[in-house]
Amino acid sequence: MKAFIRALKYLKSAGFTLRLSYVTHPTVLHRMNEDMRYLRYLGFDARPKVYRGVFGGKQYPEDFSTDDRRVIKLYLGNSMDWEILSCKLRFVGKKCLAGHLFLKIDPDGTVYRCSSYQRSDLPSLGNLFKGTFRLLKKETLCKQEVCYSPYEGLMYVNGISIESGTEYGDRIIQMRTNIRSNLSR
Repeated sequence: MKAFIRALKYLKSAGFTLRLSYVTHPTVLHRMNEDMRYLRYLGFDARPKVYRGVFGGKQYPEDFSTDDRRVIKLYLGNSMDWEILSCKLRFVGKKCLAGHLFLKIDPDGTVYRCSSYQRSDLPSLGNLFKGTFRLLKKETLCKQEVCYSPYEGLMYVNGISIESGTEYGDRIIQMRTNIRSNLSR
């Protein structure tokens, strides 16, 4: 941690704007409160990023305890992160631009529309090195029950139910406007 803090101080003194993400992995939750207070004491803005994945035979964020959720919620900066922590984000059946504007590529060249498809039995979009890759021509319906990349999902899903007038809703509306504007060019 000392080397990390030294690096942060150096970057800050050089004029960089720093945004720290604190991944809420189960192995660090026992010290999260202490870490977050220390970083803020030093003048660094740190925000939790909700861990999604499997660890110790448990699926997260679903298996975070009530106490874990309470600690994480203390430091969440926006409702999108709370939606992710609450496991409320589901995109199955929604129109999504993943595979058209966003790709997940394995080191062997296999291309997936997103990391959720990479973890599933659903087909890839082909392989770059084998010449079989084909970009999707337009948005298509998401077939994944579980979204392993909710931050990407929020950006690329069209048709998610949102309300304007909220920080979360306004951010998604702006993202959609930008995407649609870029598509019409």
